[in-house]
Amino acid sequence: MSFSRSEYLSQSNSGEFTDAAKDFWVGARQFNIWWALATSEVLQRFGRTYLGIFWILVSFAAIMTVKIIFLGGLQTASAIEFAVFLGIGYSIWQFMARSLNDGCTCYVRSKGWLLASRFPHSVYIMQSVAVAGIENAITILPVICIVLLFWEPAQSQVSLLVIPGLVMLMINAVAVMMYLGPLSTRYRDLTQFVSAGVRVLFFATPIIWMPGALDVPQYLIDWNPFARFIEIVREPLLYGTPGLDNWLFVSVFTVIHLLVAKLIYVRTRYRQIHWL
Repeated sequence: MSFSRSEYLSQSNSGEFTDAAKDFWVGARQFNIWWALATSEVLQRFGRTYLGIFWILVSFAAIMTVKIIFLGGLQTASAIEFAVFLGIGYSIWQFMARSLNDGCTCYVRSKGWLLASRFPHSVYIMQSVAVAGIENAITILPVICIVLLFWEPAQSQVSLLVIPGLVMLMINAVAVMMYLGPLSTRYRDLTQFVSAGVRVLFFATPIIWMPGALDVPQYLIDWNPFARFIEIVREPLLYGTPGLDNWLFVSVFTVIHLLVAKLIYVRTRYRQIHWL
């Protein structure tokens, strides 16, 4: 029995997709492995310090204080409203920026493990997402708690949308690492490009400036995925509104993002070891 070239390629691609999907889900379910690697990485970073991981919160509070003092007077909103706006936005931005930067290095940093062990590649993706999530939780959870206690618009059922908003952030963090990780092993300049891009986009995203306070083109907000992801968390807390337009944008973006991530993950899975 013979196969045509098209039939062979179809079966080959099908097998490649099945192997990659199995690799990803097996690794994602190995919680004990990637969580242990993530917590070990976080603890090592702050080892032998008096405050430990709470240095993250101290650093965040110091940066917030300086930004509120020097930038609060440039806003049209009250100092308290700007503090809430900045606190939520900056904490979410830190997670997104960390996900992008760590996504570029998640395989390179784990080169020794990748070459010496047979763990699924997704273990190192989940490890990096967990590290970003742990460090972000130390800042975002206190901010959310303070806002819920003292900011009246947040004290409604709409604020529960924060939970699916954070889930969407985690899903997209996994997606971005699924393709930045392998691509950055092949194209090492991609890491520097992403790092520079993150710095530029920080100023193009409403974090330290509020819409209306500056003469900023509206398209910088409407077509900025970073702004939309921040808003699905910030809008329910700051204004008590669901922000349905933001949710529509984020939902469509996430579907496309996952499809792109899956395609690149499948196509690069067998090449990653050679690129390292």
